[in-house]
Amino acid sequence: MAAAAQPRLREKRRKRRAIVATLALIFVLLACYGVVTLMRERFLRIGTITIEGASTLATSTLETFARGELAGNFWYVFPKDNIWLYPKNKLEAGVRSAFPVVKSVGVRADTLTSISLVVSERRPRALWCGAGDSTASSTPSPCLLLDESGMAYGQSPQFSGFVYVPYYGVLLEDGIVLPAQFLSPDTFRSLSALVDSLVQQANQGIPDRVLIDENDDVHVRFGNGFTVLFALGGDSGEIAQRFVLALASAPVSSHPLSAFRYLDLRFGDKLYFKLK
Repeated sequence: MAAAAQPRLREKRRKRRAIVATLALIFVLLACYGVVTLMRERFLRIGTITIEGASTLATSTLETFARGELAGNFWYVFPKDNIWLYPKNKLEAGVRSAFPVVKSVGVRADTLTSISLVVSERRPRALWCGAGDSTASSTPSPCLLLDESGMAYGQSPQFSGFVYVPYYGVLLEDGIVLPAQFLSPDTFRSLSALVDSLVQQANQGIPDRVLIDENDDVHVRFGNGFTVLFALGGDSGEIAQRFVLALASAPVSSHPLSAFRYLDLRFGDKLYFKLK
């Protein structure tokens, strides 16, 4: 009797385990269905995208790009525009890559159905107009806009006359994909401040070129042909001071700057110059 009952007991246990497994599977499937259904509900989907901080970029352009990044689904199931799942980091990186004028961007969730893109745009400080020299009286086209850190980020519009100082020299990056760095940020900030100081002291208007040659010598040429030379790695304060002293020296002060081909400040206290 006892031996005959054991197979029936094992069969009951097997059926019980099968029922439990089936119920567990049904529960998991229902839970998954519930999660998917919840993730797809409109009250958790991003419907409003607000753009803040854009000035040159159209807000509609940024909004269209953001909606494109949020279109579709993860693994064909979960919507990318779900407020809990949307790819925040990828969206920020995509904006920076697609729009070089954007210096920084942050994305924040405002409500369960809205987010904001807060962008900071680069501001033009100068132009980058090529790797080599230019003997033309005006900048070539197209030049690239440089921001205050020396980052080339977009094609410059056409200007009548000189609005920004045009720089020439080799980019640190290839420049095919923007943004691309011209000089290191510290070097460019120091150089552009020094050029501004020279412009103020010389009173000759905006230079028509600032060339950094292969020897890292800087040639600041004004529209009348007068050029100031100095070493890129030199101390900006000392170079500016030597320029002021040079302007006050007897050989230079006795002529207008337009009479000189160049003043050479590359050799410390020694001043070299050449008249036209």
